[in-house]
Amino acid sequence: QYVRVLGENGRPRPKMVGFLTETDLMWNPVSLEFEEIERVEVVRGQPIFEIECQNGARGFSSFSHPVLRHADHQTGDPVSTFRPGDSVLTEISRGLHDTRATVARETGRTGDVLFIVMKGGKIYSYGDDQEKMIVCHNSKPEPPGEF
Repeated sequence: QYVRVLGENGRPRPKMVGFLTETDLMWNPVSLEFEEIERVEVVRGQPIFEIECQNGARGFSSFSHPVLRHADHQTGDPVSTFRPGDSVLTEISRGLHDTRATVARETGRTGDVLFIVMKGGKIYSYGDDQEKMIVCHNSKPEPPGEF
């Protein structure tokens, strides 16, 4: 999984989420600004949900991870509420694109997820492809419970 952070050239660049730290600045694809991170925490053994879109954006996350349906959607909905055909906001090559989910399902697996607390604008993108990402919101319940 990747997220976008401030690169050395002052532009967004993909970074593997497992290497994200509080010193990174995360890219907000809606406001087009970088946001500070307050803290990151690994939460182990979470059930994993997969969402894939018509344009190839795909991501894996905890069930409660809020995903935006469109650019005006301020807080997102838990990814586990999405079904094939639902609207999803994606970021493709650093541009916003409305698309539809083609896959939205429980994977049947558990894994470690990164709980990210952002200081400012709470919106970022994630995905398993460096150029095709799903736009999401940072608001979710605090660990250690299932989230």
